[in-house]
Amino acid sequence: MANPNPVPASPPISMACPVAVPSVPAALCGLTACTDAVHAIVSQAQRQLGIRKQQFRSVLEQVSSLIRSQGDVKCLDVGGRCFHAQRSVLAQGDHYFSALVSDAFAPGNGPNECLFIDRDPEHFALVLEYLRHRVVRAPRDWKALRR
Repeated sequence: MANPNPVPASPPISMACPVAVPSVPAALCGLTACTDAVHAIVSQAQRQLGIRKQQFRSVLEQVSSLIRSQGDVKCLDVGGRCFHAQRSVLAQGDHYFSALVSDAFAPGNGPNECLFIDRDPEHFALVLEYLRHRVVRAPRDWKALRR
């Protein structure tokens, strides 16, 4: 897999001495030029590393936020069929579900436990949709509504 942010090629190293000083040997001038080139490469790599570090921190914060928001999901076992909803959705308002997920209701309210609801699961998704979006979508079958 190709690196998405390759380090650019290093600049050509000039062996010419930047300042003509008779007492400085030519080898020392070449060494100075090499050192300057290495410093330039290291500086550029440090800048790129800083950019990558910022990008990583941004992605880490997004992932952490997502994990935090999904950490409080409740499993509802409705007539043998599992449904999942965030606790905050179930806790809105004064109704059966808000009592079920309240701190006062202990049985089956652990983080990895399903809450059992002894009802027909056929239209329970519509109940969850209402709790999430406050939109009522009733089935067209009147017999189903009577259940």
